[in-house]
Amino acid sequence: MDYQRLVEIKKQTKAKMKQGTRIQIGMGTCGIAAGAKEVLEFFTDEIERQNLKDIYISEVGCMGECSFEPLVEIIDPDGSSIIYCRMSVDRAQEVVDHHLLNGIKLEKYSLYRLKK
Repeated sequence: MDYQRLVEIKKQTKAKMKQGTRIQIGMGTCGIAAGAKEVLEFFTDEIERQNLKDIYISEVGCMGECSFEPLVEIIDPDGSSIIYCRMSVDRAQEVVDHHLLNGIKLEKYSLYRLKK
């Protein structure tokens, strides 16, 4: 792949990221060991099942907080974000119901709150 093609892909990806909500799921070794694969599968299936638009999921590496895995960061179109920790399928369902469908962030699962 040539350099110009990579530049174009980057440009298209950045434009997409501004159009919707991004879900970044930590898929480092510690995240996977803590259940991140199941959380990823749940978000992927639930977004498709509910036909939610403009939500993009990406797998990322280690997010640096191993004791709080699985970690899921949701970045809203306005650029604000929240990192949810110790995610499970049940918690992920709450995140879909509250945050993705109704715009209500669940502070009770936020990394910031749990590290206090």
